Formats: sequence, C-alpha cells, structure tokens
Amino acid sequence: MNLQNNTENQTKIKRNPLEFLYNRRWKKVLIVIISILLCLALIAVAAFGIMWHSGRKALLDNGSQSMIAPSGYDVDIDEDGVIRHEGKKYIYNENMTSVMIIGVDDEERHKNANGQADALYLMAIDTQSGKVTVIAISRDIMADVNVISEEGNSVGIKKQQLCNAYAYGVDAVNGCENTVEAVSRLLYGVPINTYFSMKWTAISVLNDYVGGVTVPGYDSNWNPTGKMVTIYGKKALDYIQKRSKATIEGNNNRVQRQVDYLKAFANKSIEKTKQDITTPLKLYNRLNKYSCNNLDATRITYLATVFINGGAKLEFVSVPGKVVQGEKYVEMYVDQKALYEIVLDVFYEEVK
Repeated sequence: MNLQNNTENQTKIKRNPLEFLYNRRWKKVLIVIISILLCLALIAVAAFGIMWHSGRKALLDNGSQSMIAPSGYDVDIDEDGVIRHEGKKYIYNENMTSVMIIGVDDEERHKNANGQADALYLMAIDTQSGKVTVIAISRDIMADVNVISEEGNSVGIKKQQLCNAYAYGVDAVNGCENTVEAVSRLLYGVPINTYFSMKWTAISVLNDYVGGVTVPGYDSNWNPTGKMVTIYGKKALDYIQKRSKATIEGNNNRVQRQVDYLKAFANKSIEKTKQDITTPLKLYNRLNKYSCNNLDATRITYLATVFINGGAKLEFVSVPGKVVQGEKYVEMYVDQKALYEIVLDVFYEEVK
C-alpha cells in the first residue's frame, strides 16, 4: 500500500514540472495574443478618433461670418455679427455645417462640358443636436451668378438662373465652387465649405444599394396616383429627373418628387447606418466615380456619428418664391423676407 502511494507520488513529481512549464508557456502565449489584440483595438480607436476630430475641424471651419440682409428689411447687424430683428437678437450657431448637394444634368445635352445643376439641395447640419434641415433650392431661381471666362476667371456677376453657376465652370471643381458661392450669396452669406456634385446616373446605384425606395406614385404624365410604389434602377432616375414641360410649375413639381424621394432614401440609409456605421463610406465609394466633391473619409466619419448620435432628425424646407415665364426660360423670383426668416431659423440662435 505504501509502495503504491510512493510510486504515484513519484509519478506526480515527475509530471508536475512538465505541466508547469507547459501551462506557463501557454499563459505567455495568451498574454501576447491579448496584448496584440489590445494594441490593435487601441490603434483602431485612435485612428477613428483622429478621423473624427479631423472631420469635425474641417466641417466646422466656417471662417468669418458676413451676414447680409435683404434691401429695406428691418434688421441691424453689428460688427460682431449679432443680428437685431423685431426686438430679438440672433448669433450664428457655431455648431452648424453645410453640405451643398448638386445634381448634374446629362452633360452631353449641353454645349458646356459641365452641364447644368438641375438639382440643388443644401444640407444644413446642427452637429450638436443632430438636426438636419434640407433646403430645396430651385434651379430656376434668378440669382447673382459669377460669369467665368474660358480661362477660369470671374468677369462679373449677372442675374440669371441659378443652374448656370455650375455650367460656367471650366471643370467640375470650378463649377461646384461657383455654385457654392452663388448659393451662399443667395442665402445672405451663410458659409458653405463642403460640396458634393453627382451625375444623375448615380441615382440608380444609390437606390438599388439600399434595396429600393418607396415613394408616392405618379403616372406617365407625372400626375399623382395616390398610391405608394417601390422603385428600382432607371425608374428611380426618372422619378427625380423627369418633369412635365406643359406647365411652368414643372420644375417645382419635380422638386416636390425629389423631396419625397430624399426623405424615403434618407430613412433607409439611416437605418442601414445604425446597423453598420461604415454605410456612409460604402455609399461614398460607390458614388465616387460619378461625383466631384471635397468630402473625404474624415468628414464622412464625423457626419456618420452625428447622424447616429443625434437620430438624424430631418426637416425639409423650400426656398419660397414666385414662378413666371421669362422671355425664353421659366424664372423664379425669391421672396426675400420669407427666405431671410428661414436662414435665421436654421443657422442662427436667439440670444437671450
């Protein structure tokens, strides 16, 4: 009995050192693996943080404010940018950033290589609250537009349809910058430092990536049917591009369809982004070959977090005005006072 116990003890004594070394080695391996994973996680977090801060800095770099007011409007603006209007004081909301969205018409239909800006939307984003106000801007608005020479130099300002601002550009970048300047001037000096132009053909790509978009239905003459339909591919392109030329309200009616489409598309995109925060980057990569823009991964990363954290509360407003038939083209004249109220409401904060 004692001999058997001694034998077992000797066996344990012989085996224990090996097990100890074996376990010790694997503990070291596990420590190394965990350390590597922690380092990778820290690098990823640091990289995300750098991109987030870089994007925020770029988007909120609004420069100096130079707000103006409509002629004859009862408003006073002091040297500090404080606006006094109807007994109230307003100051620019420093958390605001704006992205100019430009839908470019088929350039083969125009003598100018750039084509025209057929769709104009300004996304005004409150990066603190997450509220997004999409301002629909008619292409037919008569605005002060820089006339650009073939060499790319401004040769003066002319009152004309806003869509021509893009067409004057010697290239896509120049066209976007000229459009941004014209829209900023239209909105009384609101700063715009980010733009994204997109050819119409990209709509089908976007639409199908999110799995189709459900919108109010229209017949072949663009009269509402009262039914909801889910559209795919070229039908999505037709939905936002086509318009009736039988009425001077054809473009305004098209803008309404575009707004309906954007609301539905935005809702689907936001849901996908909540499931996968890289969705905006994936959409951007798919659109890149159809687009001219000064967005980058840092700005997109920052905006994605703003949309998710803030819930992306979208509101749509349109620049108010009157549509008339001009000598050659349809012209829209802005209600300056009503537009000024919109600008104050969207971009400014009341000072108590």
